[in-house]
Amino acid sequence: MRKIKFTISIGLVGCRREDTFEFDDDTVDEEIQQAYTDWMYEQIDGGWEEVEE
Repeated sequence: MRKIKFTISIGLVGCRREDTFEFDDDTVDEEIQQAYTDWMYEQIDGGWEEVEE
């Protein structure tokens, strides 16, 4: 098993998230990168909106 830690931070104290996942030995880096991307987008919430001045 490959044990991989995913982390994300926005640079503010206390604004860091990490989770550890296990992948089969034959999992390629591209599959892990896709899993990380999916995990990352599940962790963040944001968007944009127009404001009037």
